[in-house]
Amino acid sequence: MKISIIGLGHLGKIHLKILSELSNERKDFSISGVYDIDNEKLSGISVRKFISVEEAVSNSDTAIIASTTTSHFDIAKLFITSGKHVLIEKPVTHSISTAEELLEIQKKSNVKVQVGHIERFNPAILGISQYNITPLFIESHRLSQFNPRGTDVSVIADLMIHDIDLILNLVKSPVASIDANGASIITDKIDIVNARLKFENGCVANVTASRISQSKMRKMRIFQKNAYISIDFVDNSTEIFSLKSNDETDEGFIEIPLDENKKIIYERIAMESVNPMKEELNSFLDSIFMDTEPLVSLKDGVTALKVADQVLSSITTGNTKIT
Repeated sequence: MKISIIGLGHLGKIHLKILSELSNERKDFSISGVYDIDNEKLSGISVRKFISVEEAVSNSDTAIIASTTTSHFDIAKLFITSGKHVLIEKPVTHSISTAEELLEIQKKSNVKVQVGHIERFNPAILGISQYNITPLFIESHRLSQFNPRGTDVSVIADLMIHDIDLILNLVKSPVASIDANGASIITDKIDIVNARLKFENGCVANVTASRISQSKMRKMRIFQKNAYISIDFVDNSTEIFSLKSNDETDEGFIEIPLDENKKIIYERIAMESVNPMKEELNSFLDSIFMDTEPLVSLKDGVTALKVADQVLSSITTGNTKIT
């Protein structure tokens, strides 16, 4: 299978590096070439350089779309209608209408489309995959120092959408209402935002994102019946505190006596160090060769984009109801 990379910005170059490494590990694909509208970004690249997206389509079976968000729809549409598989970096497109149109186009095709919500492949998230997660309350903080890269969209579409996707996947219930506040500080788009998401099943998520923080933070705390789960995406660690009866045995875990009937079990999940993007690309390739649904489907990407858009709408209009 021949794979091309469209867009050689920061993420595109990482995709190229990891795909190059993967092509030596698994022999079921090769890199057919790269394309970027800026020829300067192609200097020093050893693989074939396409002169247009159309040339990339003609010489590829699959594409990684890591170009600017506003170009995602046109490029993805061209590949999908040509029967090519695509991995589209998040956010999937720049608008709800184009995202929904892309979803309709994919439904009529026989191709795999995955959206690049890379935190789904973070070791800290992979480590809790075997646990029964039924959140009652979620709190997340995703704070970054200012970086001009990514400021073509708001902090909601740039950073918060990661946590929106994760929370939607964990809660598995439609959003009932959103109450959000945000402000433009450095750019002409929202740079800091806090949103309170209420779900139809009663769960509430308090989500904060900022790209003007002094220090970096990527944390999520999940509260559910008899358990508290703390996830740190920076050091890829997960800690679980669970309430159990004294007659339950949990060998190897730290026990904290609570009373004559209950105890708290502390568990720190030790995940083997993995590269999230490598896991993401391997998962995408496996979905193609094994003909399975990608872990982060196009529908997932569209749903996360809709919620992100509703967060922005809550800030600008004050409307909290989901239509």
